[in-house]
Amino acid sequence: DTEHFAYLFVTADDAGAMRLQILRADGAPWNEEWLLGAGVLLPHGPVALRAEIDVPFLRFSYSTDGHLFHEVGGELDISALSDEHGGAMRFTGTVVGVAAQDLGAGDAWATFSVPTFHTPSP
Repeated sequence: DTEHFAYLFVTADDAGAMRLQILRADGAPWNEEWLLGAGVLLPHGPVALRAEIDVPFLRFSYSTDGHLFHEVGGELDISALSDEHGGAMRFTGTVVGVAAQDLGAGDAWATFSVPTFHTPSP
């Protein structure tokens, strides 16, 4: 869905520095909003990313030590990420996952630890 998403990711700037960024779209195709300006500068090394959902809100955070998490991007309303919000072709609902892209065909790669998904107890 190119019209409704929230995407927390690590990227590299032109100088090769690691930066954390949030890309969000809520409506028109390819009408994205970069929520962290130039991004949060990160040290080289492992980074833990977290998404917490308390319907209808999403909060992203990150950690460079695996213990202390820093919230970024504030509270995002994700009510548009539902089957009911879109047109006839919206049938997958909300999807959560991990991804890696090498948009510059630079033979880049990413290593992921085992993703962990938790659901609240009823």
